[in-house]
Amino acid sequence: MPIKIILLLLLFSLNGMPLLVHAQEAKLDPSRVKWSSLHYKTYIVFFSMNVKARLKQIPLATSKTALLTPKQGQGAMPKADPTYRIDLDSKIMGRKSFISLWFDPSGNAFQRTQTDTGSKQRIKTYRILENGYYSHETKPKKNETDLPPNKWTQIGEGNKTFNKLPPAGVTITEPTALYYLVSASNLKKPGDKFQEYIFTKHGIYQLNLHAVDYKEIE
Repeated sequence: MPIKIILLLLLFSLNGMPLLVHAQEAKLDPSRVKWSSLHYKTYIVFFSMNVKARLKQIPLATSKTALLTPKQGQGAMPKADPTYRIDLDSKIMGRKSFISLWFDPSGNAFQRTQTDTGSKQRIKTYRILENGYYSHETKPKKNETDLPPNKWTQIGEGNKTFNKLPPAGVTITEPTALYYLVSASNLKKPGDKFQEYIFTKHGIYQLNLHAVDYKEIE
């Protein structure tokens, strides 16, 4: 739907950032999601962007085996069957990224893995915990920059505890899930809205999503 697709453009400003979003009363219904893939492409003077998103239903057992076991803390685990995974393949200004996000129908996120190649090289996974997240990062050593990502051996990991936690039992999601959240939400007409909170390494930020009308540009 045009109103919802316009809102999805918000995700481009968040792409690649290690964020978590706390979704409040979005009234999600998976049956509203009518797409399995999206493709955006634009070229403006020296700026270029090519983004492909794919949404897949994943059996619960498969999701559980795909999630990392953190060395510290308790990782959030999915309960709904099936769960979902969004794969986001993007190329923006010479930087290539591939993101996979595992989440459930309510938007509750469990793990996000991002592989960057091109101008920046790394694989970074955020495993969501009850009070923060566990991160695992792989980079190439100097003699590995020409090798594929599965050959990189420089490892870094750690835990991050949120300074302020949301109320117990609420849904915690992640910006990549905006593709799903906006489509599954009850945003139908200009003026409809829902609120989310964005967690970054610097703190918690409030995000308000508003449905707006659109105008075609020839």
